[in-house]
Amino acid sequence: MNATEDGTTVSHPGDEREIRAEIRFDLTGTDCILEGTQEEPMVRHQLMNDTCYVLSDVGTKATGVTQTETTIDQSCPCAVFRRHQCVPLFGAVEDGTTVVTTYLSDRDTLQQLIEELREVVDHVSLRRLTTSDTDEFTDVRTADISLLTEREQETLTRAIEAGYYDDPRGIEFEALASRLGISKSTLSQRLSAAESKLLLDLLEG
Repeated sequence: MNATEDGTTVSHPGDEREIRAEIRFDLTGTDCILEGTQEEPMVRHQLMNDTCYVLSDVGTKATGVTQTETTIDQSCPCAVFRRHQCVPLFGAVEDGTTVVTTYLSDRDTLQQLIEELREVVDHVSLRRLTTSDTDEFTDVRTADISLLTEREQETLTRAIEAGYYDDPRGIEFEALASRLGISKSTLSQRLSAAESKLLLDLLEG
């Protein structure tokens, strides 16, 4: 059973969503309505027909919750999710990137979704994957490291050694970039590419 754009639910026999993906990307500089609300606690995001609605809590008693709306076009990440019949559940903003959870039927759809997202937003990466018959893929050390470029391998290894993937983190993103002597943009690109390659490899296996 899936949610439609007007909030109702309809049953689609056989349309099982076995893959749960958390996808991270940067909305900075885009025309997406969510780009302007990243600093505000979001109450609800919903697509209705060609319109994207966002309710956000501005944190003041005088105005309370504010509603923003815009007509989506093909340059909006919401349109990408819509083309693949996926419901984007927007979550927290981490290190300047937005985390979105969505449910998919198969790996091919996931790959296509990520490829199309990369055409409209920057620094797209898989944050976490879960399937109905496996545990969460969180240990990148079990994946095929040979899939990564030499720079991606080195950057990922040093990030792991520094405790970037520990919970709680042993080092923050900006401090890691400084330690590695690279810009935050370069670090984000390398880690995003490495994470995506390894998680997709684990899912395939």
